[in-house]
Amino acid sequence: MSRRIAMGADVGGTKIAIVAVDLQDGRVLFREEIPTLRERGGRDTLDRLLALVSRATERLIAQGTRPVGLGVGVPELVNNSGIIKSNWNFDWDQRDIAAELSEICPARLESDARTVALAEAEIGHGKKYPSFVFVTVGSGLSCSFCQDGKIHRGANGYAIHFASSDILAVCSSCGAQEGFNLEALASGRGLTETCLARTGSEITPPDLMLNEATRDQKELLDQATSALGSYLAQLINIFDPHALIVGGGLGTNPRFFKMLCERTRPHIWAQDCQHMPILTSAIPKDSAAIGAALLLR
Repeated sequence: MSRRIAMGADVGGTKIAIVAVDLQDGRVLFREEIPTLRERGGRDTLDRLLALVSRATERLIAQGTRPVGLGVGVPELVNNSGIIKSNWNFDWDQRDIAAELSEICPARLESDARTVALAEAEIGHGKKYPSFVFVTVGSGLSCSFCQDGKIHRGANGYAIHFASSDILAVCSSCGAQEGFNLEALASGRGLTETCLARTGSEITPPDLMLNEATRDQKELLDQATSALGSYLAQLINIFDPHALIVGGGLGTNPRFFKMLCERTRPHIWAQDCQHMPILTSAIPKDSAAIGAALLLR
């Protein structure tokens, strides 16, 4: 029986990665990565993706294998018809991306918040836990809920948000109302921008994890993980999953993850759930691209 090979692409704000995946066992056969160069605009990004897909396709054909298709994970809203419906990172909501890609091989588009969860469900911790909430803590924040191997999409396909909108908090004593945006504080981009606004210093999230961080920087990290932990606990309270799984470059940083666990558990309402498994992703690299390929299973 010949192998069924699919390609998966992860189009991020800084890089575009493509992998070829054996659909039988999820094994990555090869990968390639190029910079996104988002500042050049959506058309240029799409052209770079098309060239990357063409090279990967030619490489597989040269090895005697024609890919069954291409899955693409994008950091945008993707509706239940596979159409991009936002333009936070690229102006692709005005283009028929799938049609252009399908000129090379059959293509499917999906939100990267769901492709990482799909990879986890198919070849990661999802093989052990019947249900889980997957939270990506990277340059932004997103989440997906998976039950029995199926990712919850919502009525329109937009069930990936938990931190993007403002929450209006009201002081019970004085009645003052103030908006709070978790993503603007606790994501990688939020930490960088908040640190710059507070201290005037530019520092990357990995540098915040170092012991050499200043007192103000450590205070920011403590506030960010405390706020994020309280939100993650609410996801657990809502979905009552078997496990919470954290991915993303920031979320899987050992120090950040340890702080996050410590600050999540006290806010879990049911006491017998306060010791539930909280894990980092079992797929440390290219999970969004691998999950995109697995769309073709």
